Amino acid sequence: MTSKLVRSAKCGVQRWLRSVGCRVLSLLAIIVLIGQPVRAQVFTIANAYLQVDVNTQNGNMTILTVQGDPTNPFDDNQAITDPEDTALILRLYNVPNGNGGIGTVDLDLRASGTVGTITYGLNVIELFPNMIRTRWLVYIPDLLGQLPPVESPSLVVERECVIVGDMVEIRVRVTNKENISRNIGIGIILDTGFNPPGNATQDTPGVFMVSNSSAIIYYEREFTKARGLPDFYLSLP
Repeated sequence: MTSKLVRSAKCGVQRWLRSVGCRVLSLLAIIVLIGQPVRAQVFTIANAYLQVDVNTQNGNMTILTVQGDPTNPFDDNQAITDPEDTALILRLYNVPNGNGGIGTVDLDLRASGTVGTITYGLNVIELFPNMIRTRWLVYIPDLLGQLPPVESPSLVVERECVIVGDMVEIRVRVTNKENISRNIGIGIILDTGFNPPGNATQDTPGVFMVSNSSAIIYYEREFTKARGLPDFYLSLP
C-alpha cells in the first residue's frame, strides 16, 4: 500500500532546527515546525457512498455524500458536516501553569500555537487508499517550566478517518512519549448539516432528531445531564 506524506516543515527549516542550541530559539523553532503551511490543499478519500475531505493546512474534516437514497437524487453530493465547526478537543489535566501551580488546559486542534504554557500544532497528514491520518504534536513543560526539545514531543495525537462501506469511522489515538503519567480527555464535535459542498460551512436550520428519542426537535434544546445526553444527533433535511 502506497502512502503520500505531506510534512509541515520544509527541508530548509529542518536543517536550521538542527543547528539551534539556544532555548529561546528552540521554542520558536517548535512554532515554525508545527505551523508551516503544507503544499496541498485537500486530501480526499471516497467510495460509491461517501467522501471525506481533510484540509491539509489546518486538519479540518468534511464528510460528504456521494450517493444517498437511490430514489432521491437531491441527497447526492451533499456536505453532512461543517468543516469549520467540526473539531477534536484535547483536555489536559494537572498541567504546570508557570506560577508554581497546576491547572486544566483545553486544546482545540483546529488551531495551533500556545495555550497557557503548552505549545502544539499540526505536524503531518498521510493519505491512504481508504484512510486519512492527521497528526498533531503537543509540548508540555515540566514543573520548572522547561519545554521538551522539538524532536521529543510530550504527546502525539492522531486522528484516522476511515471509510467502511456506507459509514465513516473516526479513530483517535493519543500516545504519551514521556515517562510520566498524564490525565487527558478527548472530545469530538461534529456539526452536522446538509449543504452543497461549496457552502458546507453554512448553518443548517434543522429540524433535528437525537439518538435516544423519536421526537422531532424544532427549536434550541439543552441537554444538561450525562444520562440524558444522546450518542449523536441528526439533521433532517
